[in-house]
Amino acid sequence: MTENQTTLLKAVNFEGIGLHCGKPAKLTIEPAPIGYGIILESDGARIPADADFVSETARGVTLSNNGVSVKTVEHALSALRGLGVDNALLKIEGEEVPVLDGSAWLYVEAIEAAGLLQYDKAAAVWEYPQERSFVFRHKNSSYSVRSSDHLHLDVSLSFPNTAIGTQEVGFTFNGNDAYAREVAKS
Repeated sequence: MTENQTTLLKAVNFEGIGLHCGKPAKLTIEPAPIGYGIILESDGARIPADADFVSETARGVTLSNNGVSVKTVEHALSALRGLGVDNALLKIEGEEVPVLDGSAWLYVEAIEAAGLLQYDKAAAVWEYPQERSFVFRHKNSSYSVRSSDHLHLDVSLSFPNTAIGTQEVGFTFNGNDAYAREVAKS
């Protein structure tokens, strides 16, 4: 089944502090038209929420364009993607997106309360075109990719000799509300 493009029915606002800079941060997520994508706007610059604009990944994701950067975008972007939002304008005031409770949950709640509008145009779908699997390793991380009818993630992290210790969890996304129920509060 092909899903259609989606946006918010109305804007949502967030205020708080930046996790790493400790300074005030504001974010407004506004509806956007068909084909707009997810665009961040800060200090007059427009930054597509696209891997090509990732400039830093240490202790958070930073997106940059035309000399302007926005830090710690991962929770807001996770909420949008997890809820199937394809088109939105994120207006940011400050160096970072507000940390809120440290998860994507408060973003999810606000976006769900605003409601979603489904357009009459199919959303882009990324499909892994091959039936083979592979493993990508980077420093102490590894990522395994293999064909499946649904997105399934097995996540393991290990911080020996800390309160975090070793943690493992698995998620399968079958087009239901699994993201909001199981992932957003992480």
